[in-house]
This record gives sequence, C-alpha cells and structure tokens, in this order.
Amino acid sequence: MTKFLPIEEIILLYNQGLAPDKLGAKFGVNGETIRNRLKKANIPLRSLKDSMNLASVRAELSYKTIGRLAWNKGLSASSDARVAKYTKALKGKVASPETRLKLSQSKTKHSWYTSCQECGREKGFNRSNRCVFCAAKYRADNYPNPMKGRKLSLEHKTKLLNLGGIKTKPEQKVEMLLNFIFGSSNPFKYSGSGENKFFITLSPSRVKVPDFVFSGAKKVIEVYGDYWHKDDNPQDLIDLYKGVGWECLVLWEHEVMKEVVIDKLVYFTDPYGAEEILDKEIIFVE
Repeated sequence: MTKFLPIEEIILLYNQGLAPDKLGAKFGVNGETIRNRLKKANIPLRSLKDSMNLASVRAELSYKTIGRLAWNKGLSASSDARVAKYTKALKGKVASPETRLKLSQSKTKHSWYTSCQECGREKGFNRSNRCVFCAAKYRADNYPNPMKGRKLSLEHKTKLLNLGGIKTKPEQKVEMLLNFIFGSSNPFKYSGSGENKFFITLSPSRVKVPDFVFSGAKKVIEVYGDYWHKDDNPQDLIDLYKGVGWECLVLWEHEVMKEVVIDKLVYFTDPYGAEEILDKEIIFVE
C-alpha cells in the first residue's frame, strides 16, 4: 500500500531549504522516496554545492563544526559579498617566500625532514628528525635495557623453559580423549613442554612443534584455538606436514570443548578398532 504524502507541503518545505532526508524523517518515509516524488512533480533537485549556499544549511554546519569548518567553505565570489571583497583585494598579489613559510608552518602540525638533524646524513622524507643510526643511539642512551649485563640463574632458566608446558583446556580435553582411546599405552605425547618439545622441519624457513606427536607412526595432532587461528586454513598446515611424510589432524577448540571430535580422533589414531571403541561410553574424571 502506497503511503499518502502531501506533495504540496513537501515542495514548500523543500524550497525553504529542508533536505529530502529530513523531509523523509518528518513524514515517516525514506529520503529517496521524497526525491522520487519531487522528480515526478518536476521539481529540480539541488546539488551539494547549491545546498551549501543555503543559509539554513550553513548555519547548521557552522554549529556542528565550530573550529573545524572555514567560514568561506563552499562560497564563491558570485554568491557571497565578503568573498568577493577579499578576492578583489588579493587579485594579482603574490605572497613572499617568508609569508608562504609562515602560512605553511601555521597549517602544519609536524615538520618533515629529508636529512638527519644531528649528523646531517640524508634520509627518507618523513617526520622523524633523526636517521635510523642516531635514533638507535638516542634510544640506547635515554632508554637503556634494564636486563643488560644481568645473568639468569639456572633455576630461573628452568622456570622459563617449563612455562611452555602449560596445557590449554582444549589440549587437556584432547589428552583425556586420547587416554580414553588408548588407555595407559597412549602413544601420543604432548609436545608443548620445554623438556619434551619435538621439532619437525616443514620447510627450510619453518620448524614446527606439534601439540601431540606419535613419532613411530609419523602422526601429529594440532589443536586450533578459535581466536588465535580464526584466519588460518588448517589444510595449509596439513599439506606442509604431508610434504615431509607426516599425517596431521587439526581439531578446533569449539569441537573439542563440545566433545564432538571423538570419531575424528578414533579414525585418525586407530582406524582398525574404531567401531569397537566408539561403542564404549566416555567417562571423564574432572
């Protein structure tokens, strides 16, 4: 059903300077609907430049952008007497280099340099007043490394190495599922701790430490966190492992926490006894 709109009132308000979007809000329709009705009534629509010359629009803009909008924004010598006056006074005049520099400095918050202000070495055109060498010296002199010259004790080093062995909740779930499948003879070892890390060279520039590894069968299990790996494609990692002769299973955090990956784990780790294992009831001890 088409909504009735008083076209005469709309035309009157539009000629008084009200924008189509505001007219639409007034009559409960979209601004595009108002524009279409004005076009059907053969009313020429104002351009953005014409709208800027309206007193009502300029008054609203000046109120919203106090200190950010120039008073002559959108005005020309033909539409405003003040602009015409300044144009006539400045016509033919050329600013001196000193005046140009002052105007540039008044409008620019930062200075740009092509050479280092300390050693004179040439550098890229940017805001930094030092080259990379002087900047490094400045940081070393004013912000020294508090750990420089200090040596860690053997106890502290061991503590830092063992920090990597803290399992996340999804990894703990996967370990419980593996223990359910294999019992006490679970061949998949957690490889995140400092002393049990297992390194696999995937490419000349990449060495990976998998989450769980069965070195005898050349199988690894990776647990992907929903946040940290949200932009990763698991197939890329699987292909890298396959290229060096390893099989890889990637499990997502949301699957692990809902315990809907038991079938994936069973078929990946023990495909021959899969049906028998899946018939058992899973019991976890919290």
